[in-house]
Amino acid sequence: MTITNIIPEISVISRCASKQPAGVSTEIADTIEERFGLKLDSGNILGARAALKALLDEMSDDDVRRIHALMYSGRDGESAQMIKTHYCGTDETRADLIRPILEKIGALAVYLAKATERAEANGLDIDNF
Repeated sequence: MTITNIIPEISVISRCASKQPAGVSTEIADTIEERFGLKLDSGNILGARAALKALLDEMSDDDVRRIHALMYSGRDGESAQMIKTHYCGTDETRADLIRPILEKIGALAVYLAKATERAEANGLDIDNF
């Protein structure tokens, strides 16, 4: 699965946690409900964190690094490529990268949307940086 394909699923899970159903694909919401038993506007933050953790656990280490970098890019306005490069040069473990993603679950959809826009504007392929 590519980052481009996984971001909509992560965004639905994030919106489940924060009760923000606006702009969510019904098809993706149905998939999330079927896979994780998570209803779109439930506000079930614990269920959303469990679903997000399961999704991240299915991803490769490099894809987790991409999501981590995109999250901070969307929050802080920095280049996702620069953030990923920085974290690749550290002792950050997979758990160290996943922890802040789970902590920021309520805002994650917004961060990823901003980062994706920025990456597209800068010609960055989010599936391969």
